[in-house]
Amino acid sequence: MNNYFDKVLNGIIAAFNLKLAAFKKYTLDIKSDVLHAKDSWRKFQSTLPGEFDSFMRTLSNMKNIILIFIAYAFFIIFITDKTNNYNDNFLQNFLVNANSSILDFLILGVILYYFEHKRQNNDAIQELISDLENLAKHSSGELNIMKLKIMRQLNQKGVFDIKVQRIEMNELAGIKNLKFKDADLNSINMSHSYIKKCNFEKCILSAMNIDNCTLRDVRFVNCNLKNLKAQNVDFQNVYFENCILDGAYFNDSQIKSCILKGCDFKNVTYEGANMRSANLTDAKNIDITQLIKAGCLDYLICDEKIKQELKAKNDSIKFARGKDRGKGIEPKSVGKPT
Repeated sequence: MNNYFDKVLNGIIAAFNLKLAAFKKYTLDIKSDVLHAKDSWRKFQSTLPGEFDSFMRTLSNMKNIILIFIAYAFFIIFITDKTNNYNDNFLQNFLVNANSSILDFLILGVILYYFEHKRQNNDAIQELISDLENLAKHSSGELNIMKLKIMRQLNQKGVFDIKVQRIEMNELAGIKNLKFKDADLNSINMSHSYIKKCNFEKCILSAMNIDNCTLRDVRFVNCNLKNLKAQNVDFQNVYFENCILDGAYFNDSQIKSCILKGCDFKNVTYEGANMRSANLTDAKNIDITQLIKAGCLDYLICDEKIKQELKAKNDSIKFARGKDRGKGIEPKSVGKPT
């Protein structure tokens, strides 16, 4: 009998403990919700002064419009009162006109919103460019990441003609999906970085430093790359077209299968570079005495005159028989900026 009562009592105690645990969990959840609500309220209260200041700044920016509206309203009321038009038909006519003006207010509101949004967007762009200028010459891991984020934000806002010189963006693992058009990035330093799917069109990139980088699916078109520093670079599916490469250094770089058509190669050095299957179609100012110093020139795609001069210097260089395959074809994987 005692064992039976003990089992019943233990069952009651176990059930009570389960209920108690559930109640404790419920009270903890309520407490957590209360704390979260208090925290949200505190945050809301902390943002009120900022929102109020923003509202006051908006009113300040619109003060001329407000003054014109008050003057216009006062003038209309004054004329209406003097001409005794505040009669029994006034309210009826007023409501009719108010209904007809709803569409006018809608259109006017959309127009005002568009121009206000455009103004705010322009202000944001100018602030981002100012921040980039201030950070440009300072280099650290954190600051370089900040500059990269600023460039991405500018691209998202449709800004591709960034004109900030001597930007330090070295030792970054992910410079990706950036577009530049008509930009001035003179002396930009991207050394020891991984650069992927970036586009440069009609850009000033003099003295650009990409030493010890990996470039993949990158495109340069009509760019000034004078004195480019590109030593020990791994070029993967990189496309150059009509670029000025005067004084560029490609020493010990992997340029195999890359396209460099229509470029100016004056004073370029290639010592130790792997240029197997590289495409130099329509190249200008190539110095054969420098080109022959490349580590590998097998299956180089170039004009017939350059081939003959290379064979005269080194008859062991291999060239594809017949018409060069892939001559002047841009890699499909390299996107174009809009």
